[in-house]
Amino acid sequence: MKLFHSLTLNLRPAIGLGVLLAGLVPTLAFAQAEKSDSPAKAEAAAKLPPAKEVIAKFVKAIGGAEAFAKVTSQHAKGKFEMAAQGITGDLEVFAKRPHKLEVKINIPAIGDIATCHDGKVGWSVNAATGPALMEGKQLAQMQEEADFDHILHDAKDFKSMETLEIAQFEGHECYKLKLVRKSDAELTE
Repeated sequence: MKLFHSLTLNLRPAIGLGVLLAGLVPTLAFAQAEKSDSPAKAEAAAKLPPAKEVIAKFVKAIGGAEAFAKVTSQHAKGKFEMAAQGITGDLEVFAKRPHKLEVKINIPAIGDIATCHDGKVGWSVNAATGPALMEGKQLAQMQEEADFDHILHDAKDFKSMETLEIAQFEGHECYKLKLVRKSDAELTE
C-alpha cells in the first residue's frame, strides 16, 4: 500500500509535499473525501489500519523523523487541478526550514498566482486581484502549512486522524486518510 499526500484548495492553497511509501516518489495530488454509510464500506473500513499506523510507516519510509530533520529545503513541481471547474495549471512549491513556503501556480488564460510565507508574514500575489496580506484564519492556515515538519503529521497537531479507504492513485493502491487539525482544517491525504 502507498500513502499519497493531497493538496486541497479551499479558497486558499493548503500545500503539502508527500512521498509514495513504496516507491518514495515525491507527488502532489488532489483528492476529495467521499462519505458513504453503506455496510460494505463500514466493513471494509474496519479492516483498514489506523491512520497513525499508516503515517508511522510513511515516516519510517522517508528515513524517520531524525533523517527528515536534516533536510533543510524542498522543491517540487506538479500539476494543479480543480476538476469541477475545469481548471488546470502548473504548480511549483519551494519550502525551507523552519517556516518558509512559496507556492506558485500558473493557470493558462488567468496567469500566475503565488502564495508565500516568510516565517512571520503571509501574502499572495494573484494576476487577477493583485497582492494581498494574509490575516486571521487564512494566515493561521498558511502558518500550519509552512511548518516544514508538518509532513510528519505529529499527532499533537490533530484533533482526529482516520483511514477512510483504499484508493487508486496513479495506478497504485493507497490509503486515503482524513486528518483534522486542531484549527479544524481538514486534510485528505
